[in-house]
Amino acid sequence: MATTPHGIYQYTGLETGAPGKDFMNLLGDSVESAFVAVDAQIAAIEEQTDSGWVLITTIPTGWTATPGHPPRVRRVGDRVDLAGAVTRTTTAGPIGNLCTIPEGFRIAGAYLGTTFISTVVQSNGTPTNLTLTGTSHQIGTVYGTLGSGVVVPLVGSWYVN
Repeated sequence: MATTPHGIYQYTGLETGAPGKDFMNLLGDSVESAFVAVDAQIAAIEEQTDSGWVLITTIPTGWTATPGHPPRVRRVGDRVDLAGAVTRTTTAGPIGNLCTIPEGFRIAGAYLGTTFISTVVQSNGTPTNLTLTGTSHQIGTVYGTLGSGVVVPLVGSWYVN
């Protein structure tokens, strides 16, 4: 019995009781070719650098990390994921700056605009959008009723390149 280097049986149509080549998928890709292509994709994914979760420590006055849900980022390849939450400690905390993204997780290049990264529902039930500003590297909200004690979830993702 013939097999490929990956252990895939090579059907020839000459085996005892074989239906013959008329029933073989002669126009399709071989199983071996498909296996090699998928194996290469898996290898490329496994080679991507994973930063692991990194805590965000730059949180402005008027906000604090929510206990049990600290703001954090993780980079796998060029993709950055944001998780956690911040709680407003006063009514004066800026809504355009909930935290600042650390070096290595920022949008690369000279991007000067504001990027929408997600929509969240605050603990008071008010929905809001989260944005990432390219020049200041700050996560902010666009709108919302933000009294003292309101929790804003930080959820989103972006690509650095």
